[in-house]
Amino acid sequence: MDAKKSELTKFMSSEAQYYVPIYQRRYSWKKEHCLKLLLDIIKASKDSNRPCHFLGSVIYLAKDNAQHASAVKEYLVIDGQQRLTTLSLLLLALGDYTRFFIKSDDEYGKSVTNLDKLMRKYLVNEDESDDLYYKIRLNIEDFRAYKSLINNRKLPDGVKTSKIYTNYSILLAEMQNLKIAPQIIFDGIKKLLLVDICLVPEDNAQLVFETVNTTGMQLSTADKIRNFLLMSMPPSRQTQLFNDYWHPMEEDLDMDSADSKTFEEFFYYYMTSVTKKQITGDYYEKFKDYYTENSSLGTEEIIKQIRQYSKLFKRWREADKLPGRIEQALSKVRATGQFKTTPAILKLLADNENGMITDEDVIEVLTIMEAYWMRRKVCNLPTNTAGPVCLSMLKCLYENNKIMAFKNNIKDLTWAQRMPEDREMENILLKLPIYDINSGTTKMILDRLENHKRKEYVPTVEYTIEHIMPQTLNQDWKTDLGIEADIIHDIYLHTLGNLTLTGYNSEYQNKCFVEKKECQDREGNYIGYKHTPIKISHSLADLNQWNEAEITKRCKSLVAILNQIWKYPV
Repeated sequence: MDAKKSELTKFMSSEAQYYVPIYQRRYSWKKEHCLKLLLDIIKASKDSNRPCHFLGSVIYLAKDNAQHASAVKEYLVIDGQQRLTTLSLLLLALGDYTRFFIKSDDEYGKSVTNLDKLMRKYLVNEDESDDLYYKIRLNIEDFRAYKSLINNRKLPDGVKTSKIYTNYSILLAEMQNLKIAPQIIFDGIKKLLLVDICLVPEDNAQLVFETVNTTGMQLSTADKIRNFLLMSMPPSRQTQLFNDYWHPMEEDLDMDSADSKTFEEFFYYYMTSVTKKQITGDYYEKFKDYYTENSSLGTEEIIKQIRQYSKLFKRWREADKLPGRIEQALSKVRATGQFKTTPAILKLLADNENGMITDEDVIEVLTIMEAYWMRRKVCNLPTNTAGPVCLSMLKCLYENNKIMAFKNNIKDLTWAQRMPEDREMENILLKLPIYDINSGTTKMILDRLENHKRKEYVPTVEYTIEHIMPQTLNQDWKTDLGIEADIIHDIYLHTLGNLTLTGYNSEYQNKCFVEKKECQDREGNYIGYKHTPIKISHSLADLNQWNEAEITKRCKSLVAILNQIWKYPV
C-alpha cells in the first residue's frame, strides 16, 4: 500500500476522475460538518504560524487505465468521498462567492478564485466529455445532482432535495454572511494536507475500508453490509446487483435521504429471522459470520434474499394500506403493538412466497399470533417475556408442520408466558380496571366487539368511551346502587362490563341509568341507549337498573365474544 503526504490542491488538480463505486453510501455530510470545515480553513489561513491543516486520508484503488499516459486516470474511492465531495462544493461556492464579492470585472478576471480558473483546475477535466468531464463521479442520484449543480446550479428534474445542492447553498450563504475576502479562504484551502493512499488490486480493499481511521460521519451498518457484499464483485456485476436489488431496497427503506434508521431496524429483524437467534451487539459482525456459514449460497443469492426480506418488511409495515386477506391478518397482528414478532412474520411471508406454506395456513398462523398477544394484552399480563416467546414462534416456522408446531408451542409455554384460556379471560376481565390501565387498548377492544360479525365496518374513531355507571356518583346513582354504592363504584367503574361507545358523552354526563336510556338532545332527538345504533349498547335497552349483577352479566357476555374473536388454538 503506497501512502504519501499530499497537498489537496495538487491532489485535485491532476487530470483524473475519482469514481465513487456504486456500493458506497450516498453523500451525507450535515450542515455542521460543512461549516466546521469552512471555519477550519479560515482559521488555518489566518494563522501564520500554522503551515498546514490535516484533512485526513483519501484511499483509492487505481483502475487499469491509470497506467496509460493518454487516458484520464480513473480511481475507485474506497474512503474519503465525503470530504472530496464537500471540498468540491466549497470550491464551486468560492468561485460563485468571488463574483458576488468582487465588483470589478477586471479584478475578478485576475483573481485566483475566478470560477473559470477553479473549475478548470479542480472541478473538471476540460478536455473530456460526458461523465469523464467531472473530476468526481458520485453515486447515481448524487451524481445527477452534482452534474446539474456544476452546469447550472439547479436541482435536476425529479429530485426534490439533495445534500449536494443543500450543502453548496449552505457554504455559499455562510461565505456571504462572513463577508470574508475569497483569497483568505483559498489560502486556507492551499494549506490543506491529506494522506494520499493508492491501493493496487493485490491489496485487500475491503479490509482497508473497514479498519482505516476515518474522520467525519461514522459508517452505518447499511454502508458496511453494502460494501462488504458488492466490493468483492466485478464492477459490471456491482452495478447490476445494485440497480436490480440494493437501490430499490434503499428506496423502500427510506434511505434516499441518507437516513439508514429504517434499514438498521429491518436488518436486525432479518438477521434474527435467518439465524433463529436473538441478535445482540454489532450485527454487522454477526452478518459476516452468517455469510461465511452460508457461503455456498454465493453473494448474489444472499443479496437477493436480503432484497426479498426487505420487500416483505415493507409489506408488513404497510399492511394497513394494502388489500388482501393476508394483509388484513397482518394488520390485526400489528394492532397488538407487539413488533418483536417481526422476524417470525418475515419468515412466514418468505415461506409463503417460496411456496412452502399456503395462504390459508399463513392466515391461521397470523390469527393465532393475534389471539395470543391480544389475550395477554386485554388481561394486562407482563410484556417482559415477549422476546423468548417471539423467538420460539420463529423457530416453529422452521418445522415441517408449521401449524402443528405453532399450536404445540402455545401449549408448551411457561406459566409466565401463557396464553390466557377462556375461563381466565373471564375471571380477569370481570374486575380488571382496563380503562384506567390503558384507554387506547380499551377503545380497540370495544371497536372489535362492535364490529364483530358485521359485514359493513362501523368506524368508531369519532366515538368516545362511555362509562355507563359514571365516574362521579350523584345521589340518584348512590340510591340505585344501594348501601355498597361506593365499593361497587371503586371495583367496577373502569371494567369492561361498565363501558360502551357513544357520540353523546357530554349529553349523558352523570344522568341516572333510566335517564341515559331515554335521553334526548336539545332538539328533542332521542339519543339514549334505547335508541343508539351502537350494537354493544343494545342489551341495555331492556334493563331498568344498572348494578353489580348487570355489570357482571354484561362483562361475561362481552368476554364470550372476545373469546370467539381471539380463539384459543385447539
